[in-house]
Amino acid sequence: MGFKSRLPTPTGRQSLPRHGVRNTVAALALLAAGACHGFESQLTAGGPDGRARADQLFSALGARYTQLIRTPRYDSARFRLAHASLMPSRVFDDSTTWTARTADTRTLTFAGHAVNGRYVMDLAPGAPLPVRPGDSRHVVALTKLDHDGYAWDTDVHFSVGSIGARDVGDAIAALLSAAEGRSGSDVIADVHASFPATSKVASMLFSLDSVRPVLLADGSTQSSLLIRLHPDRMRARFPDYGDYLTKYLASTTYHISVTDRAGAQYLEAIAQGKALRIRVRTKGGEMLPLGGGTRVRPDSLLLTLDLSTKVRMFTLGLRKLVMDFTVGRSAHERSWTFVAHTDPEWDLPFVTERLLRSPLRRPFQGAGSQFRLAVRDSVNGPTLVSRHLHVVVQESAIFRFLSALSGNAIDDFQKKADKEEDEWLRMLFEALRADIR
Repeated sequence: MGFKSRLPTPTGRQSLPRHGVRNTVAALALLAAGACHGFESQLTAGGPDGRARADQLFSALGARYTQLIRTPRYDSARFRLAHASLMPSRVFDDSTTWTARTADTRTLTFAGHAVNGRYVMDLAPGAPLPVRPGDSRHVVALTKLDHDGYAWDTDVHFSVGSIGARDVGDAIAALLSAAEGRSGSDVIADVHASFPATSKVASMLFSLDSVRPVLLADGSTQSSLLIRLHPDRMRARFPDYGDYLTKYLASTTYHISVTDRAGAQYLEAIAQGKALRIRVRTKGGEMLPLGGGTRVRPDSLLLTLDLSTKVRMFTLGLRKLVMDFTVGRSAHERSWTFVAHTDPEWDLPFVTERLLRSPLRRPFQGAGSQFRLAVRDSVNGPTLVSRHLHVVVQESAIFRFLSALSGNAIDDFQKKADKEEDEWLRMLFEALRADIR
């Protein structure tokens, strides 16, 4: 979108604070899972077979980060695309970047798979959907719309074995209601008792400082969680990744609010530097409005985001970015779709005051900017975790300025920190696999 904290790089590697936030929040959710026996029981539903499917899931995720090898031609392409996210014309006519070309569209297809204890990612034109757990396929398409407008479309499919999409969805629901009928100390104690290996690895980066469930008169529970990040601990084992997180997370704040279309709020998350606070109210595993009432959370929602971060000497931010948030549930799929149609209020450096800002509205016009994450199973095939991104950018002076700023974060990450992050994530998923067993 307007700058890299809102726009993933086309190759799927995100930069600026959102990259760190993405993996940090994922890790927080995984650790919090240890506080909930319901999470484990849902994820391993079906006895020994269910536990084997969960083991397969975490084995596939761990393999994805095991001694990751990027071939030179893939590494070169991902670097060029990362730097051209906001200025696509820089790569549109570069024949060395793409695996397929038509008059208006360029396509890059690459795949990943485990080979002799390593995970190899390479260009793979015509690659089929992945089948073996841990295999992946990525397709990045860049379409020229007019003289300065371009559309990015990214589709990623990752095979996680045979776990059911419903089991994954039910496990997430169980996680959100983990504190129902329990004390905060019991919840925290379960982190160490139920998932000891996971909590040990996760503690390298964050701690679950407090869980405060309050039983209300109507029988619902309002839960408040405080999670703190500790990039200084990460430095002991992974100094470059710890430095990267310190540099970009310490100056980042964001506020996420999930409401229904009548304005009732169902979830709130506030991050200020190294502290993340989350509030949710549940009853019988169902989310209810924080302000009271008995209406169960609908599947059609709104997500509002305020975000601020600092890159070099400049502070960048946005306020009131409102997205349609839809939860999809069918017999074989669980999905989460975000669509932004309305441009937010921008907080940009004073040096951009004279630059034309109308290009910042382009990503929200027409179909808007879209992101979809889905888990889909099938009777005779593998379960796939898929994500789709669609965003339109209009090249301009202001995007050129923002592209130059975001390039610093990309370089900071890709030079050293990315390898250390891969290793920490491998350790985390291996620990989850050990604890599930």
